[in-house]
Amino acid sequence: MTRLEPFRSTEIVPGVHMIDGAATERCFLVEGSRRWLLIDSLTGCGDLAAWIQTRWQPEDEPELVNTHGHMDHTGGNYSFRACAMHPADQPMFEQLLELDADAPDPRLGYLRSSEGRPEFRERVTAADLIPPRPMPVRPIADGEVFDLGSRQFEAILVPGHTRGSVTFYDRANRLLLTGDALNRNTLLIPPRSTSIARYRQSLLALRERVAPDTRLLSSHDPRLYGTELIDEGIELTELILAGRDDQVETTFMGMSFHYARAHRDLVRLDGGTVNIAYDPQYIHDRDDV
Repeated sequence: MTRLEPFRSTEIVPGVHMIDGAATERCFLVEGSRRWLLIDSLTGCGDLAAWIQTRWQPEDEPELVNTHGHMDHTGGNYSFRACAMHPADQPMFEQLLELDADAPDPRLGYLRSSEGRPEFRERVTAADLIPPRPMPVRPIADGEVFDLGSRQFEAILVPGHTRGSVTFYDRANRLLLTGDALNRNTLLIPPRSTSIARYRQSLLALRERVAPDTRLLSSHDPRLYGTELIDEGIELTELILAGRDDQVETTFMGMSFHYARAHRDLVRLDGGTVNIAYDPQYIHDRDDV
């Protein structure tokens, strides 16, 4: 079967390749002297494993790890032999396997939505998607180190966007791959997300674990940022907790929530970068109130 191959890659730093999929999602392929690491797998349009093998010809399949369980990061997992993610997000990943045989694949809806790249929205079909199948899922632990030989990545748990959100930190090269844990459209929408109070704790802990000159790269923005992004996120959580954020009411896909800062097309009007979308009923943990 011939599938669409929407992939394109950019080497963002030596040995780290950012791979774009058919939507606004990105994953990261890291070359190592001993083995290769793939961080996320996109939405599942096209055979990512075969494309990587053809383009780079690694001696073995890269080890696949996931930053979290959302389908635009795990939908391509089925191209690979196995994957690893935090246990808190594994049930989310396995939801595709629980769909009725005649139920529409939610990955297709995502790719055809405004998130999809215009050149693929109308072309993509169910036949372009890697079919879901049961596969081995290994748990990732906070602090686990993935030793690739020439470089190492440390898993840092950052509960917020999801309860099992993991970032991957190359301490020697001062590079932090954040997934969706922190970006210009940080979604903290229950039931998969934590409260704002819990997310603030996560960001405070993250700031203590990374060097001040670390560069940050998320899965939906091709730009490298500095650790001031973490400080921005902490500041926003504190404003939300104090009730002093902009509280911009928004409705999307039947969900109602607030944005902490006013924006136009996800660009903050005050010149900042990080924004947080949150449920005003889910700011504090239950034991905080």
